[in-house]
Amino acid sequence: LPAAPWWDTTSGQLIPSGGDVTITPLADDSIRIFARAGAIVPSQPVAQTAGNAPQGALSLDIWPGEDCGGSLYQDDGHSFGYQRGSMNRVTYACTPSATGIGVTSTAAGVFPNWWTSTRVLIHGASAPSSVKSADGARTLPWSYDGQSNTLTVTIDGSGASWTVEVVWGTDFTVSPASNVTVDVGA
Repeated sequence: LPAAPWWDTTSGQLIPSGGDVTITPLADDSIRIFARAGAIVPSQPVAQTAGNAPQGALSLDIWPGEDCGGSLYQDDGHSFGYQRGSMNRVTYACTPSATGIGVTSTAAGVFPNWWTSTRVLIHGASAPSSVKSADGARTLPWSYDGQSNTLTVTIDGSGASWTVEVVWGTDFTVSPASNVTVDVGA
């Protein structure tokens, strides 16, 4: 891997400086994917054709690290309406710290969002003591998986401009993987 911190998306382990990695194939023949620390990756439910809008929640996989960000662009996919402003670009950023993480979403454009809610999955997380909107006016629904160290926060509605503030319940640091090996088998 290039010299930078990477997350093994299967094991949830942080590989602090890249380099040689040996992978042991999984029994289900799935593909091993590594995410650059600081990546925010949007994904959607499966749509049967490119002409059908997805239904349900937009998911954001957040792999904390320096320079944490990502974006999503959408338009109708077949016209030149984007040239007249019929598009939407959503920019995501996160600010991790020893005591928590802030995640922001800022939208620019007028194209309508297809999603009904946003699921924010923060990998390498600790169980939180609080999960709130930035103004502190409302507590957001969340769940925590201690096995994978993943915090899932749900933001209802199709809005694309929001901020979430998470405060960790305990001091927490991600333990970097030591001696990560990837064995592709023979």
